[in-house]
Amino acid sequence: MKVLLIGLGSMGQNHLRILKLLIKKENIFIFDKNKLRLKKYLSEHSKSQSTNLEELIKLADKIIIATTTDTHFQLIKKCLKFKKDKIFIEKPLVNKISHAKNLEKILKNSRSKIFVGLIERFNSSVVSLKEYVSNKKIFNIDINRSARVPKRNKDIDVISDLMIHDIDLAIQFNGDIKSIEATGLIDNANIELAKVNLTHKNNSISSLTSSRITDKKIRNLDMLGRNFFVSANLLESEFTVYKQAKYEQRSNTPYKISSKLEKIQSNPSEPLLMELDYFLNFFYKDSSSFSKTFSQSYNLKLLKICKEISKKVLKCGIKIN
Repeated sequence: MKVLLIGLGSMGQNHLRILKLLIKKENIFIFDKNKLRLKKYLSEHSKSQSTNLEELIKLADKIIIATTTDTHFQLIKKCLKFKKDKIFIEKPLVNKISHAKNLEKILKNSRSKIFVGLIERFNSSVVSLKEYVSNKKIFNIDINRSARVPKRNKDIDVISDLMIHDIDLAIQFNGDIKSIEATGLIDNANIELAKVNLTHKNNSISSLTSSRITDKKIRNLDMLGRNFFVSANLLESEFTVYKQAKYEQRSNTPYKISSKLEKIQSNPSEPLLMELDYFLNFFYKDSSSFSKTFSQSYNLKLLKICKEISKKVLKCGIKIN
């Protein structure tokens, strides 16, 4: 299996590190439009390969695109031109709905499948949590995803950059969305913080906060269900379940709330390793409901939700600069 990695920025470098754990070094091709950067990596990894993108695409069995979002559409079309049917692309799929619709038409009569990198699905705590809440009634989910993101990563707003992961998780847990409320902070026309309430068709609620201007790195998920409450730290791959809470009135204190605690630590694993292993070895053989949520129609739906949220924030948000 020969794999071509397009893009050697910070995310591309992470992909390259993981690829070297999964397949033979000589079966990894790399490309970056920055010739100095490409030369540096070819030299570091003792690679002797073509520096022509089209030649590399022809040689590859599977392709990973880890470039900026504004380049995705043309790169995907180039891969499809050479009838490549196994393509991984970092989220979001593209930055325009018209481009996503165009790809949907092209892929309708093609064997090609595009796998969009929604890495949080492969977080071991999310995998364990989905299993835990299976067949349980969920009333509300709160997700906070915050960090300070370098300006070089800001070719898209915070919704398509960070919140997209949590929109995806909200849909995975609570199903399709029927209404959206949103506001946020806008810095020099860029949405850097967004607060969103999603009402799902099953009448559950998802409240999402994403920020690229917060100095503390946060990946927290809280879930309220029937007779249980879950608090998850996605950075630490663990979650705590609180249930059977009781209210007690005592003479010496105003009140006391007691509950049964159950702390669940997931088996440690690196989400990107799990994601790339799935893409390289299982995705194209998988016929489960999980693989179907990577369909082109799902990617288009996710993109439309991101764009609707962005539109609402730009209309109702607060300008800070």
